[in-house]
Amino acid sequence: MSSSPRIRVRDNQVFLIMGVNEESEDAQCAIVMACDQEAAKRAFMRTYEGTIPMTWPSLSDIKLSVEMMESARSGGFPDEAMVINEMG
Repeated sequence: MSSSPRIRVRDNQVFLIMGVNEESEDAQCAIVMACDQEAAKRAFMRTYEGTIPMTWPSLSDIKLSVEMMESARSGGFPDEAMVINEMG
């Protein structure tokens, strides 16, 4: 991967979008930087025609998810998600 200058965007403007194209039985994943979630999804669908986005968390959403998982691992119970412990 080549190095490039840092792009100045906020955490809620960087999205990890994953989508599927059922017709070609293919899946795509891309990091999309856009002003908002809807613009990010449009850019993804324009780039990968026929591919429907299935998930599109922003960097801020991912950071929150990591915080919730860390909390659950430490014995906490985040309000936003059920904690299922199958560790015994």
